[in-house]
Amino acid sequence: MGNANRYRRGKRQLVRVPVASATVIEKGDFVVLSSGKATTPAQLLADGSEKTTSTLARDAIADVFVGIAEDASASGSTTDILVDVSIDSIYELKQATAEAISFGDLIAVKANSTASASYTCADDSIDAVASGSTNPIAVCVKEHTAAEGTGTLCKLLPNKIMNPTTGQD
Repeated sequence: MGNANRYRRGKRQLVRVPVASATVIEKGDFVVLSSGKATTPAQLLADGSEKTTSTLARDAIADVFVGIAEDASASGSTTDILVDVSIDSIYELKQATAEAISFGDLIAVKANSTASASYTCADDSIDAVASGSTNPIAVCVKEHTAAEGTGTLCKLLPNKIMNPTTGQD
């Protein structure tokens, strides 16, 4: 579901983020920082920092999560992209499965197991996480039943990059 407009409503706060030339980012991807440049969760963890559990992978992403890409960046491009960092925006985020998610459930980036028994994270998919988790990036704002498919309305949470004193710990 590349280059998808996931924004649904609310006030956006767009910032320009530099992109490394070898990075491919599609509109709607989660954006994380690596050495001060935008990248995606899968690219970040594929660069030698794969984790051995889904929790470690999600924690690594939550620590450097910036927001949701509003622009795309092709490989070779070094043009800055717009990223929405607002906690007032509502996005329809793609679930990995059609599970039920309740209003107020915390949402994390989907962690994927690799053949080498390490974990990486998806660039644009989510999972519900347990209450009290240290790695959510969003919260569900409209109850979602399993029969409704795989899109869930979510609001971004304050993150450690843009809100260092109020980000999730």
